[in-house]
Amino acid sequence: MQQAATELAQKLPDPGLDVGQKAPDFTLPNAFGKSVSLSEYLEKGPVVLTFYRGAWCPYCNLELHALHASLPHFERYGARLIAVTPQKPDKSLEQVKK
Repeated sequence: MQQAATELAQKLPDPGLDVGQKAPDFTLPNAFGKSVSLSEYLEKGPVVLTFYRGAWCPYCNLELHALHASLPHFERYGARLIAVTPQKPDKSLEQVKK
């Protein structure tokens, strides 16, 4: 059992990306239910990509508010913000409205 767990762990990718590494493309529904992909956003310029647990997470909300306040700085460099969550689009729409 230990050997199987070790072999499996060796095959898994390291979590996160190193500086300069390219993020894998993904397609997910946005807060309005429309499918969007990372590659679509990257065609328009750089992306600030963040992950958060959900609207119920107070720490995540603080981070999202700070990132939202920083949007003018991101936009100055042509960057767009993408926030990814496991919550359903209807809950994400509530978060967008906040």
